Amino acid sequence: MDAIRKVEIKKIDHLHPAWYDGYRYDAQVNTSVDGGKTFWYCGIGKECKTLKEAREYKKIIEHTEKDGDIRYRVTEDLQGGEFGMYRDYTVEQWRNQAIEWATMDDNDGLVETLCRLAQHEVMTYVAELWGLKFRKVRKDKKKLEGLE
Repeated sequence: MDAIRKVEIKKIDHLHPAWYDGYRYDAQVNTSVDGGKTFWYCGIGKECKTLKEAREYKKIIEHTEKDGDIRYRVTEDLQGGEFGMYRDYTVEQWRNQAIEWATMDDNDGLVETLCRLAQHEVMTYVAELWGLKFRKVRKDKKKLEGLE
């Protein structure tokens, strides 16, 4: 079963450390792996200075890909390792994965960029940033196709 993500926007209390840096909203990504029966917050999300910024982040995370049959698989790590190898995700799932990687690296600028990218820009950006090669995978054809 695929994971379902919902974003809950909460006001940041004046006692929270982020308050002193001007952040007023916490957009928390809640994930369900049981078909939406239960959602859990696992530390993924973004602190935002404005409600508009938090809503934009929510829109990006909760956006569903128009063509759910197209997925992208990592076929080569150009940095010589096994980073991301054989992962098979939709564009939005790759965006979310990249946001998680950037969050783990504590790179807020990268997270903002990933949130603002148009859907057609995501795969190229992720490929260039992490040195990965992708192939399209269509569920209906069960074969790899070259990335356009």
